Amino acid sequence: MHQWRRPGGCREKVTVPITKPFVSLIGMGSGRTVITWNARASDIDQRSGHQVGTFYSASVAVEADYFCASHITFEVRTCVHVVALCLRA
Repeated sequence: MHQWRRPGGCREKVTVPITKPFVSLIGMGSGRTVITWNARASDIDQRSGHQVGTFYSASVAVEADYFCASHITFEVRTCVHVVALCLRA
C-alpha cells in the first residue's frame, strides 16, 4: 500500500501495525511534507497512569515488515531538553 502525503503538515501519531506489511509513505519533499507529534517520554499514559517512556513517545511507530518512507520528514514538536522519539522501526 502506498500512502501519498501532500506538502504541509500532519499532526498525528502514526502507527503501522504488524498486520500491515508493505506500507510506503511518500511525501512531496523533505521539509515540505512533515508528520509531527508532540509526545514526550515523560508524558503520562491515560490508561495506565504511568509515563509512556521513550519507546512509546514515537511520532511514527512501524511494527510491520517492508516499510518504506521517502521524501518526508518525521519530527517531534516539544519543549527543548526533553526525551522524545521521532521514528521507531
